[in-house]
Amino acid sequence: MHLRIIYLAALVMVWPNVIRAEEMPNTLGLFEHICIGSRLDVSVLEKSIEAVVSQFKIRSMPMQLDMLRMANLDAKKGWGLAATDKSFVVTYAEKNMPDGVSRSCGVTVEADQYAEAKTFIEGRFKSRKIVEEIQGSYRIVLYEVALMGFQRPMLMSIQSLDPKVMKEKITAVAFFEHPSKGR
Repeated sequence: MHLRIIYLAALVMVWPNVIRAEEMPNTLGLFEHICIGSRLDVSVLEKSIEAVVSQFKIRSMPMQLDMLRMANLDAKKGWGLAATDKSFVVTYAEKNMPDGVSRSCGVTVEADQYAEAKTFIEGRFKSRKIVEEIQGSYRIVLYEVALMGFQRPMLMSIQSLDPKVMKEKITAVAFFEHPSKGR
């Protein structure tokens, strides 16, 4: 897992040199608009990325599946979004579970936004913290959330490199289906 985060960090750092833009939305805005707003429907997710690209006059670039799978083995699609000083990787994944497929969407940024993301989720969504812990070099928090329009609870997670252990600053915020709650 540690190598996956380092690889994703390298991808995020390369994007500003590949794609330049004048304006960029913030991580949590992208997360809310693209991941939650798409309702985990990949065709809606793709249209949401197109809308963000158009609205903010930025460029996006689809990412190669083999590159994405180094960061998320279940990734099906991904995009790089970047400005001169800020870049993001958006991923869509499908994980085979005993009860079916769990879909997810995540936004990764080269920054320590762990506390900011926790405040965002706890303050803007009806959420219940399931777990918060440190595993190796990672800080991880998982929430169950109740969202209007969804027939069952969903999950949100934040994963970030622990600044006490790692000097790299990477945060990933994800939205996904609760594997044990059925569709």
